[in-house]
Amino acid sequence: MAAVGAAVGAAVAAPLAAQSVRGVVVDPGGMPVPGVVVQAVDSSDAIAGRALTNERGEFLLVAGKPGTYIVRTLRIGYRPVASAPITLAAGEERSQRFELSGIPVTLSSVTIGGASVCGRNLRDSTQAAFAAWEQVRTALAATQITAGARNLTVTTITYERALHPSERVVLHDDITIRTELARQPWLELTPDLLHRDGYVVEDAMGSVSYHAPGLEMLGSNTFLEDHCLSVDRASDSLRLGVAFEPVADRKGTTEVRGTAWLDRESSELRTLEFRYVNLPPERAQGNSGGRMAFARMSNGAWVIASWNLRMPVLEQVAREAKMGGTMIRLGEIRLVGAELTVVRSGADTLWARSGITMAGVVTDSMTSKPVAGAAVKLAGLPRTVTTDARGRFAMPDVIPGEYTLEVRTVSLDSVRAVHQSPIAFIDTTIDVQVKVLSAAVIRRALAARQAAAFAGIVTDSAGAPLADVDVTLPELSRSARTGRDGAFRINDVPAGVHRVVARRPGLGAFDGPVSFLAGHVVQRRIELARVTELGAVTVTAEAPVAGGAPASFEEHRRTGLGQFVTRDLLERFEGGQLATILARTPGLGLVSGRGQAAWLVSTRNPPHLGGNAMYMPEPFEKMQGMVPACYAQVYLDRVLLNPGVPTEPFNVNSISPDRIAAIEYYPGASSLPAEYSNLNSACGVMVIHTRRNP
Repeated sequence: MAAVGAAVGAAVAAPLAAQSVRGVVVDPGGMPVPGVVVQAVDSSDAIAGRALTNERGEFLLVAGKPGTYIVRTLRIGYRPVASAPITLAAGEERSQRFELSGIPVTLSSVTIGGASVCGRNLRDSTQAAFAAWEQVRTALAATQITAGARNLTVTTITYERALHPSERVVLHDDITIRTELARQPWLELTPDLLHRDGYVVEDAMGSVSYHAPGLEMLGSNTFLEDHCLSVDRASDSLRLGVAFEPVADRKGTTEVRGTAWLDRESSELRTLEFRYVNLPPERAQGNSGGRMAFARMSNGAWVIASWNLRMPVLEQVAREAKMGGTMIRLGEIRLVGAELTVVRSGADTLWARSGITMAGVVTDSMTSKPVAGAAVKLAGLPRTVTTDARGRFAMPDVIPGEYTLEVRTVSLDSVRAVHQSPIAFIDTTIDVQVKVLSAAVIRRALAARQAAAFAGIVTDSAGAPLADVDVTLPELSRSARTGRDGAFRINDVPAGVHRVVARRPGLGAFDGPVSFLAGHVVQRRIELARVTELGAVTVTAEAPVAGGAPASFEEHRRTGLGQFVTRDLLERFEGGQLATILARTPGLGLVSGRGQAAWLVSTRNPPHLGGNAMYMPEPFEKMQGMVPACYAQVYLDRVLLNPGVPTEPFNVNSISPDRIAAIEYYPGASSLPAEYSNLNSACGVMVIHTRRNP
């Protein structure tokens, strides 16, 4: 018999001054039986307490008040067994050993056919449909106890999809992977409310809510009184169905009908499917309903392994009066649900979904050519696979979830480097695309880190930015031209003192020495005095790419080493804050402050950075919500907005998304383009390109 009142698989202490029964459930051979539902039933046949036996067959059953109770055991595959009456005084704890000797339920011999049993007559029935439904209720009770225990950690893939009415086109798909404590996956209404209002409810504002029949409702006597049961035929000989449909006097209430499918041999509940009925004609479209799949874990407890809910979304269409005027039609089908992937208790894995094959291709980030012979593995797992001549790999038995993918190639081995990238593996419909650097690119990047960079802005004597100013290091044959914002940047400058010249026709020139330190970006503001006025000059410049971003944005995006936000995505959040958009960017962290402030932080803190990378906020900054963190550098049109060591926080919400053409984000120095690489870039770099007219 029974279980863990509040914690599956763990010892449970009774509440102070509560009356309880503590015991163990064994089989006729004296072996403990896990996963048995134990109930304390009072004289009115109401359940006063329940528990689930753990892997040692132990349970703690707490009754709400003193009294006389019968302890009833529910074990899947067996008929219920009741004990002799047990009297509990206030605060008393009784210890008892229970030996299961129930009669097995033999579903394998149940035949299809016979009239359905309805309403109140059902509980008094000895027919096969009621006996099979008792097995369903036992599994539901065990699942409900497990969800309420809050001591299991589960990894779940949740999704929300919008389908075209034809169901052949996905209009929207939002998928999230999360790890959290086990709980019931949806908010359910009580049996009384569902009995009174039905399962589909429209409020005064016209909003419609679809409610699934929760575990409490399905296992209640109210559900039995509202429905008729019958034995249903399965498409195979391994399953038995228990069909349910509303009784005749429920025709005026939105209801559910469906089938619970059990394994004939073990009597275990496999799935439960339902559809909404008694709906208004305009809502009886799209086959609205839902499905739940159940799984038994290694410790005997039960969980909902997957669930989904299918709902029609209606729309009004205006038509000419001769065609009948306004028409209501099916606009889309909304599908929400979740798939359980792993269930753990501490370090123990109690259940895991069967693995599927992760397939993908490894290519060179610069040439896009396939990389053969690359070793691919998931961090923390022992299995390694090798790419073929086409750069393709296939890794079998991977449980969907979030991983770090590691790739080793001959080229990377030559510089002792490993490619690592976070991935969210959902299913087999999309190949994993992995772009890796070659040793030559890494060597150039390493060399660039030893060099300096020269960046700044050129203005006139009034402080206005000057475009088309040539800034050169003549001794090194390096040069750059300022843009309309007056900004310039020259990379790969050797350490030392070098002559800098800045000139533009009609303005006085700047000519002087500048000292460069290895690995640093030297920032300078150069002022040129106006000497003469020249006539209009026609300048032919490189046109920006679509959306107003510079051509370098597309060049960087082709390498695939960072995260890129285009104007198309920004327009979806018109009028919103930039932090709202950035929150969806992988590898990027945000610290939210008071008001509308938000600052970018690194999601990693490499050991070699030490304390120099951490910005320690002042007391007044802490009051604004700042925390000690490794803050990312932010460039606006190639001008660094937060220079300094360590990098100071920059409020990204101070820039409106309406002004932005595109965004580049690099989580660490190893993935940075050379023009943004410096000693302070290891905490991440974000480059914001503002919108410009071509």
